[in-house]
Amino acid sequence: MTKLSQLMRAAGYTDVERGERDSTEEHLTVTQFKVQREQERLGSLSAKIDQKEQHLTQTSKALSKKEKELAVVQKKTVIIKDALIHAQDVESLGKRTLLGNYSLTEEELSSQKKQAAHGYVVDVENRQLKQQLAAAKRDCAEWQTRYRDLRNDVQPYLNALLHAPERVRNFLENLLSQKPERTASSPKDRHHEQNAEL
Repeated sequence: MTKLSQLMRAAGYTDVERGERDSTEEHLTVTQFKVQREQERLGSLSAKIDQKEQHLTQTSKALSKKEKELAVVQKKTVIIKDALIHAQDVESLGKRTLLGNYSLTEEELSSQKKQAAHGYVVDVENRQLKQQLAAAKRDCAEWQTRYRDLRNDVQPYLNALLHAPERVRNFLENLLSQKPERTASSPKDRHHEQNAEL
């Protein structure tokens, strides 16, 4: 309590302290209201910032995807451009003679021989790759069939596992912890046992 409020109280002004408190209380209420509004504004701005960041992230991802697609297109363009240049070079090979035949320089002939050999090798490789692809497709179909058959065989166990996982786990643990059962001896087993005794 301040000296002024003590003097006023002594003089009979009893509501000075209440007035001081009310002022402080009123001031705090206004300040709290302003703080609350600023917090709401901050929350709104934070939400907008989060939204902008998400939009920026999505835009960055889309841009990255487009850059990758552009790189692929550029690579294809370079390959196609090289192929077109090569095709033009092949078209311009040789000169027509007076008899209507074409004559090639030694360099052009050498280049054509190399390309013909390379083309033959590529053709053989393509045929081999096609055969391998056909074999892989057959293998794939066979493995899919085997997978479906196996899945059908084990489906009751999978269903049991879904309905009672704890009981299935206990059953398998008990089963695996037991010693294997002996079956009736086959002739090979008896022969092996006889050799062991000797």
